[in-house]
Amino acid sequence: MNFIITEQQAKILAESTQSTILCESLRDIHDFESFKKEIARLVRTGIAVGVIISAVNALNLTPQQKEETHDVIKKEIVNKKKTGDWKLACSSVIATVYNAVPSQCNKDCGHTASGFRLNLNNVASHRIIAMERTFMSRLGLKYGDVVKIEGTGQYDGVWQIQDTMNKRFAGTNKIDILVPKNIRFGQWDNVKLYVLNKAEDTAKYRRDMAPQLSKEAFAKQRANI
Repeated sequence: MNFIITEQQAKILAESTQSTILCESLRDIHDFESFKKEIARLVRTGIAVGVIISAVNALNLTPQQKEETHDVIKKEIVNKKKTGDWKLACSSVIATVYNAVPSQCNKDCGHTASGFRLNLNNVASHRIIAMERTFMSRLGLKYGDVVKIEGTGQYDGVWQIQDTMNKRFAGTNKIDILVPKNIRFGQWDNVKLYVLNKAEDTAKYRRDMAPQLSKEAFAKQRANI
Protein backbone atom coordinates (compact mmCIF):
# COMPACT_ATOMS: atom_id res chain seq x y z
CA MET A 1 0.00 0.00 0.00
CA ASN A 2 1.36 3.43 -0.94
CA PHE A 3 0.95 6.30 1.50
CA ILE A 4 0.99 9.76 -0.03
CA ILE A 5 1.56 12.71 2.24
CA THR A 6 0.12 15.99 1.04
CA GLU A 7 1.98 19.28 1.11
CA GLN A 8 -0.36 20.51 3.86
CA GLN A 9 0.28 17.37 5.96
CA ALA A 10 4.03 17.76 5.49
CA LYS A 11 3.81 21.36 6.65
CA ILE A 12 1.84 20.35 9.74
CA LEU A 13 4.40 17.66 10.60
CA ALA A 14 7.31 20.07 10.12
CA GLU A 15 5.68 22.76 12.26
CA SER A 16 4.82 20.20 14.95
CA THR A 17 8.45 19.09 15.12
CA GLN A 18 9.72 22.67 15.25
CA SER A 19 7.18 23.55 17.95
CA THR A 20 8.38 20.65 20.11
CA ILE A 21 12.03 21.69 19.73
CA LEU A 22 11.17 25.32 20.46
CA CYS A 23 9.13 24.33 23.52
CA GLU A 24 12.11 22.47 25.00
CA SER A 25 14.32 25.50 24.40
CA LEU A 26 11.85 27.87 26.09
CA ARG A 27 11.62 25.64 29.17
CA ASP A 28 15.17 26.67 30.04
CA ILE A 29 14.15 30.31 30.51
CA HIS A 30 13.00 30.72 34.11
CA ASP A 31 12.75 34.52 34.28
CA PHE A 32 9.38 35.57 32.79
CA GLU A 33 10.57 38.97 31.55
CA SER A 34 13.42 37.27 29.69
CA PHE A 35 10.91 34.74 28.38
CA LYS A 36 8.71 37.50 26.89
CA LYS A 37 11.75 39.17 25.28
CA GLU A 38 12.70 35.86 23.68
CA ILE A 39 9.15 35.39 22.35
CA ALA A 40 9.28 38.89 20.83
CA ARG A 41 12.64 38.10 19.24
CA LEU A 42 11.31 34.85 17.76
CA VAL A 43 8.38 36.67 16.13
CA ARG A 44 10.71 39.33 14.71
CA THR A 45 13.02 36.72 13.18
CA GLY A 46 10.14 35.29 11.20
CA ILE A 47 9.42 31.94 12.86
CA ALA A 48 5.84 30.92 12.07
CA VAL A 49 3.50 32.42 14.67
CA GLY A 50 1.56 29.16 14.85
CA VAL A 51 4.74 27.34 15.85
CA ILE A 52 5.47 29.88 18.59
CA ILE A 53 1.92 29.78 19.96
CA SER A 54 1.91 25.96 19.98
CA ALA A 55 5.16 25.95 21.94
CA VAL A 56 3.86 28.55 24.42
CA ASN A 57 0.59 26.67 24.95
CA ALA A 58 2.52 23.49 25.75
CA LEU A 59 4.39 25.18 28.59
CA ASN A 60 3.23 25.22 32.19
CA LEU A 61 2.38 28.93 32.28
CA THR A 62 -0.24 30.59 34.42
CA PRO A 63 -3.30 32.02 32.62
CA GLN A 64 -1.93 35.52 33.28
CA GLN A 65 1.46 34.63 31.81
CA LYS A 66 -0.14 33.10 28.73
CA GLU A 67 -2.25 36.20 28.21
CA GLU A 68 0.79 38.48 28.53
CA THR A 69 2.75 36.28 26.14
CA HIS A 70 -0.04 36.36 23.54
CA ASP A 71 -0.13 40.16 23.89
CA VAL A 72 3.60 40.27 23.13
CA ILE A 73 3.06 38.17 20.01
CA LYS A 74 0.19 40.39 18.82
CA LYS A 75 2.25 43.54 19.37
CA GLU A 76 5.19 42.21 17.37
CA ILE A 77 2.90 41.13 14.52
CA VAL A 78 1.43 44.64 14.33
CA ASN A 79 4.92 46.17 14.35
CA LYS A 80 6.04 43.87 11.54
CA LYS A 81 3.09 44.91 9.37
CA LYS A 82 4.00 48.56 9.83
CA THR A 83 7.49 48.17 8.43
CA GLY A 84 7.97 48.98 4.78
CA ASP A 85 11.68 48.26 4.78
CA TRP A 86 11.72 45.55 2.12
CA LYS A 87 11.51 45.31 -1.65
CA LEU A 88 11.14 42.15 -3.73
CA ALA A 89 14.41 41.25 -5.45
CA CYS A 90 13.60 37.81 -6.85
CA SER A 91 10.51 35.58 -6.87
CA SER A 92 12.10 32.43 -8.33
CA VAL A 93 14.64 31.42 -5.70
CA ILE A 94 15.45 27.78 -4.97
CA ALA A 95 16.07 27.27 -1.25
CA THR A 96 17.68 24.23 0.35
CA VAL A 97 19.19 23.45 3.76
CA TYR A 98 22.72 22.54 4.79
CA ASN A 99 24.65 21.57 7.91
CA ALA A 100 27.97 22.81 9.29
CA VAL A 101 29.78 19.52 8.75
CA PRO A 102 32.97 18.75 6.75
CA SER A 103 31.11 16.74 4.11
CA GLN A 104 28.96 19.76 3.20
CA CYS A 105 31.42 22.59 3.84
CA ASN A 106 35.12 21.84 4.28
CA LYS A 107 37.40 20.61 7.04
CA ASP A 108 37.03 23.94 8.85
CA CYS A 109 33.25 23.74 9.21
CA GLY A 110 33.33 26.11 12.20
CA HIS A 111 33.95 29.06 9.86
CA THR A 112 31.73 30.25 7.02
CA ALA A 113 33.13 31.61 3.76
CA SER A 114 33.05 35.12 5.25
CA GLY A 115 35.20 34.00 8.20
CA PHE A 116 32.22 34.09 10.60
CA ARG A 117 32.92 31.94 13.68
CA LEU A 118 29.96 29.61 14.30
CA ASN A 119 28.60 28.32 17.57
CA LEU A 120 28.36 24.71 16.43
CA ASN A 121 26.12 23.89 19.39
CA ASN A 122 23.48 26.35 18.17
CA VAL A 123 24.04 27.27 14.52
CA ALA A 124 20.38 28.24 14.09
CA SER A 125 20.83 31.19 16.47
CA HIS A 126 22.95 33.01 13.85
CA ARG A 127 20.24 32.75 11.15
CA ILE A 128 22.77 32.33 8.36
CA ILE A 129 22.24 31.56 4.71
CA ALA A 130 24.69 30.84 1.92
CA MET A 131 24.02 32.35 -1.49
CA GLU A 132 25.22 31.40 -4.94
CA ARG A 133 28.04 33.82 -5.73
CA THR A 134 26.83 35.30 -9.03
CA PHE A 135 23.28 35.58 -7.69
CA MET A 136 24.56 37.51 -4.68
CA SER A 137 26.64 39.79 -6.92
CA ARG A 138 23.73 40.37 -9.30
CA LEU A 139 21.58 41.62 -6.42
CA GLY A 140 24.38 43.86 -5.15
CA LEU A 141 24.65 41.96 -1.87
CA LYS A 142 27.68 41.15 0.26
CA TYR A 143 28.62 39.22 3.39
CA GLY A 144 26.85 40.58 6.44
CA ASP A 145 23.81 41.87 4.54
CA VAL A 146 20.36 40.66 5.55
CA VAL A 147 17.56 39.39 3.33
CA LYS A 148 14.01 38.21 3.95
CA ILE A 149 12.59 35.04 2.42
CA GLU A 150 9.01 33.81 1.95
CA GLY A 151 7.85 30.44 0.70
CA THR A 152 9.74 28.02 2.96
CA GLY A 153 7.18 27.76 5.76
CA GLN A 154 9.07 27.40 9.03
CA TYR A 155 12.18 29.12 7.65
CA ASP A 156 10.45 32.26 6.42
CA GLY A 157 11.90 35.44 7.89
CA VAL A 158 15.09 37.47 8.01
CA TRP A 159 18.53 35.89 7.52
CA GLN A 160 22.09 37.17 7.24
CA ILE A 161 24.43 36.26 4.38
CA GLN A 162 27.65 34.82 5.77
CA ASP A 163 28.38 31.99 3.36
CA THR A 164 28.50 31.16 -0.34
CA MET A 165 27.61 28.01 -2.23
CA ASN A 166 29.77 25.61 -4.21
CA LYS A 167 30.76 26.82 -7.68
CA ARG A 168 28.78 23.98 -9.27
CA PHE A 169 25.65 26.03 -8.58
CA ALA A 170 26.93 29.01 -10.60
CA GLY A 171 24.24 30.90 -12.48
CA THR A 172 21.34 29.68 -10.35
CA ASN A 173 19.06 31.69 -8.07
CA LYS A 174 19.94 29.47 -5.14
CA ILE A 175 20.28 29.89 -1.39
CA ASP A 176 21.19 27.42 1.34
CA ILE A 177 19.81 27.76 4.88
CA LEU A 178 22.13 26.75 7.73
CA VAL A 179 20.24 24.39 10.07
CA PRO A 180 21.13 22.04 12.95
CA LYS A 181 22.64 18.66 12.07
CA ASN A 182 19.47 16.74 12.92
CA ILE A 183 17.69 18.46 9.98
CA ARG A 184 18.99 17.00 6.73
CA PHE A 185 16.40 17.63 4.06
CA GLY A 186 14.47 20.57 2.71
CA GLN A 187 13.92 22.17 -0.68
CA TRP A 188 11.50 24.84 -1.84
CA ASP A 189 11.01 26.35 -5.31
CA ASN A 190 9.74 29.81 -6.26
CA VAL A 191 10.79 31.29 -2.94
CA LYS A 192 10.57 35.08 -2.76
CA LEU A 193 13.65 36.98 -1.64
CA TYR A 194 13.48 40.57 -0.39
CA VAL A 195 16.29 43.06 0.15
CA LEU A 196 16.29 46.17 2.29
CA ASN A 197 15.27 49.49 0.79
CA LYS A 198 17.91 51.14 2.94
CA ALA A 199 21.21 49.36 3.64
CA GLU A 200 21.57 51.26 6.89
CA ASP A 201 18.60 49.30 8.29
CA THR A 202 20.76 46.16 8.37
CA ALA A 203 21.81 46.70 11.98
CA LYS A 204 18.27 46.70 13.38
CA TYR A 205 17.63 43.27 11.88
CA ARG A 206 21.02 41.84 12.84
CA ARG A 207 20.25 42.53 16.52
CA ASP A 208 18.07 39.41 16.63
CA MET A 209 20.85 37.17 15.32
CA ALA A 210 23.50 35.68 17.58
CA PRO A 211 26.90 37.26 16.90
CA GLN A 212 29.89 35.15 15.95
CA LEU A 213 31.80 33.46 18.74
CA SER A 214 34.73 35.31 20.26
CA LYS A 215 38.16 33.96 19.31
CA GLU A 216 38.55 32.58 22.82
CA ALA A 217 35.18 30.80 22.81
CA PHE A 218 35.82 29.48 19.30
CA ALA A 219 39.21 28.05 20.32
CA LYS A 220 37.61 26.36 23.34
CA GLN A 221 34.87 24.90 21.11
CA ARG A 222 37.42 23.59 18.64
CA ALA A 223 39.41 21.96 21.44
CA ASN A 224 36.30 20.08 22.57
CA ILE A 225 35.40 18.73 19.14
